[in-house]
Amino acid sequence: MRISGYGTLFGVCTNQTHIIGAGAFSNLIRDGWHPQMLLGHEGEECGKWIKIEEDDHGLFVVGDIDETTERGRLAVRMVADGDVGALSLGPKRAVQKPIAPGVSYIPVVLDLTELSLVTIPGCPGALIQCFA
Repeated sequence: MRISGYGTLFGVCTNQTHIIGAGAFSNLIRDGWHPQMLLGHEGEECGKWIKIEEDDHGLFVVGDIDETTERGRLAVRMVADGDVGALSLGPKRAVQKPIAPGVSYIPVVLDLTELSLVTIPGCPGALIQCFA
């Protein structure tokens, strides 16, 4: 199953703690970065991200869920049933600049190991837009 959507949107407060700026992933993308595709930020990989790019809105990703694995089959069922419909960035190392109490602006993401399929996104609008 192929899925696509936004892993995060630029300029939107995520998890009420940070705002990622446009271009924050450009160095990682240039260097051929491919984070793991997980289901709910845990377990074995459930697929592979095959295209990662920044556009005017955010970090757009395309991935293939691996239906030959148990975790991949679970992810397909959950997406098809509507139980999973969003994306979420995993833990990241980033340059952070405080802009308000408890909120930072992130102009550069230095490392991000995984991008998960989730039920509720930390970033409003980080939704799976297409699956087939």
